[in-house]
This record gives sequence, C-alpha cells and structure tokens, in this order.
Amino acid sequence: MVLAREYQAETNDYFVRGGRGERVQLLNEDAFFRFLSETVQMPLESFEAIERALGAQSRAENIAATGDSKSSVVAPFAKTLLLRRAGELPELYRESDLKRLAHIRRVVAVENAESFLDFETLDCRFESQAFVYLGGQPNRLTRDFLATKEVLFFIDWDIVSLNFYDDFACEAKSLYVPENFDRLLERYGNGPLFLKQRYALRESYSPETAPIARKLEARAKVLEQEIWHDPSAAH
Repeated sequence: MVLAREYQAETNDYFVRGGRGERVQLLNEDAFFRFLSETVQMPLESFEAIERALGAQSRAENIAATGDSKSSVVAPFAKTLLLRRAGELPELYRESDLKRLAHIRRVVAVENAESFLDFETLDCRFESQAFVYLGGQPNRLTRDFLATKEVLFFIDWDIVSLNFYDDFACEAKSLYVPENFDRLLERYGNGPLFLKQRYALRESYSPETAPIARKLEARAKVLEQEIWHDPSAAH
C-alpha cells in the first residue's frame, strides 16, 4: 500500500483508497494495472495475468505468461545497499559484503539523492557512523540492514514520508526535524504537493510524527528536503 500511495502522489493517477484499519477500495482498475506493471517491470493487464505469471513453472512459461523475455532478470541494483561513511565516498554493498558493516550501529537514512551526495554538510550536521541512501523506495537489503540499526531518518517532511517513517521497522529510530521547521514550512512550504498527497493523510500518527502532521494539515503545505540546500534559507 505504501508503494501505491507514493505512485499516486507522483503521477496523480489515483486507483486505490484506504487508510489504516479500513477496507482498501480499488477505484480504477486500468490505473492499478499500469502501476503494477511499472512496479514489477512486466506487462500485467488483469488479475488472470498475475495468476499466470505466479503459476509459471519455467522460464519458457514465464515468457509465455508475461510476454517479456527478460522478466526473470533481477535489476542489477535491486539487491545492493548504497552506504557512505564519514569522510569517504559512497560504496555499493551486496548481501555478502554486509559482514564488513557489522560494527556499525548508528546510521542516518537519507531520502534525497542531492542530500546524500552533499558529503561535507552531512558530516558536519550529523554525528553518525554511516549514511544510507533510501531513495523513493528502499529495497529489501536496505530494509533488512536498517532493521538492526539505530536510525536517524533525514527525509522529506510531507505526508507520504511521514507515513513511510511510521511504518519502517528499526531497532531504534528518530526523525530529524530542523529547529526552525515552523518558519521554513511557512516560507517555503509546498501547497500543491500537499493537495496531491492529502489522500494519504492518516487519522492518527506516532507521537513523534503527529505534531508534524498537524502542522502540515493546518497550513495545507509540506516541506521538501531540497530546502536544506537553499543558501537563502537560514538553517
């Protein structure tokens, strides 16, 4: 459901509705299968096509079911972790490499690529053993790695990201919020993006995210992480 909400927010192609504890409603079947096809990277135009793909017992059957000769190929970065340690360049780690990171306990999880690549600013603002790139939707390896860490989430202050934070499982976690958040939201808040994401606003949030969610709703704005790089904004 998290992926579906993020896709809807990015494309304005709404096909599903449902909050926590509510029955999910499928609003647009065609849009739903467009989302599913793009997510799994194979053509799926019906529930029957899903059943055929899942029931395939060989690569030949898989090609016949999906019409895609590459559908059995795993994306090259689907099972990698992008991590950088203070003062070092980013490095890609595979599952077999994670033993080299076993000593790391405290991590900053960064949603925005521009922020992740802003080495000097990250190093001086956060005391952490490592920085992990989240992107729009972290893969299984990234999730599994963070599940055993103490994680500070440096993400957008919008509805989709707050929902993502509340749902993410870690050994311990906290949310980075600028000290002057209210001023930044008032001055640089994005109203159109709030309207696009308003469908995803939940009735209740965790004690940590609830104050932020209330401020977003009260001002009908969200704050994107890009403001962090704006030299005109006093951090």
